[in-house]
Amino acid sequence: MTKMVIFCLLMCCRLLDKLNKWGEPLLNTIAYNPDKLLYQPIFSKEQLSYLEALNAVSKHEFLFEPRNIEAFSIGFAHTSAVLEGNTYTPVEAEILLRSGRTAPNEKKLDEALMIRNMHDAFNYLVREARVQKEPPPFKYLVKNLHSLVSDSLLAPQDCGVVRQSPVFVSSTRYVPSDIPQQLESGLDMIASEYQKVTNPFEKAVYVHQNLAYLQYFIDHNKRTARNMSAYSLLQGGKMPVMFTERSQNAYVTAVLDYYESEQADYTTFVSYFISAYESVCSRMNANAVVEAKKLCGISCSVQKV
Repeated sequence: MTKMVIFCLLMCCRLLDKLNKWGEPLLNTIAYNPDKLLYQPIFSKEQLSYLEALNAVSKHEFLFEPRNIEAFSIGFAHTSAVLEGNTYTPVEAEILLRSGRTAPNEKKLDEALMIRNMHDAFNYLVREARVQKEPPPFKYLVKNLHSLVSDSLLAPQDCGVVRQSPVFVSSTRYVPSDIPQQLESGLDMIASEYQKVTNPFEKAVYVHQNLAYLQYFIDHNKRTARNMSAYSLLQGGKMPVMFTERSQNAYVTAVLDYYESEQADYTTFVSYFISAYESVCSRMNANAVVEAKKLCGISCSVQKV
């Protein structure tokens, strides 16, 4: 009996020791800070000049030809899904979206649904950006996009509505708010600040980073944020950004760096965004980067990415 008591005490001590070790990172967690949602200028004047030059030489005016916009929509859906860990290849994604045929059996049905949903969401935002004379209310658009990217992947009651429970964000010390009222006020603040921003590139980065940071929905926040980023550019008459599938690590790092910044520090994501925009503008004009830098002139000191 005594041996059993001693054994139990030893096990308890070992467990407490483990709990202390596991608890140490909790002391360094970073709580949600609503002040980060306040807009502040994101790009330098030189960076904005370069982005404008890239857009000018991108031949984006041809993007809305039926063949081009469908190809872009497929690419956007696929690359956005790959950033979430989707294993479909570009060819498999195109076959899925053009013919409805899913990839071989080793692929999960959820992967096909993810790509289909991203495709539907992008086509929706294209219609909203091009057809509507007045942009729809911000929160209405965000919630509709979330419902589209989450269709059949989340429970119907979780689509397009504020979450009611905590979420764990992996690979970061950041802990989002788990208070629904605070999440609602956060989305209201983002909507209000978004309307104050006039430059489409500033809008695109501001809305992406802060929708992702807020974590308003139970899941699929970054998917919604990427769509809103593209919408901001389309609505502003710019080539929409596409974050390439080869940049998953850089994308995650750029998002998490913002989560953990004490003040709203967009530096890492700005570098990532410029690189992504160079890539997407080169899809319509292979010489876009060279031509844009010539337009800027040697005084355009663009951050190397």
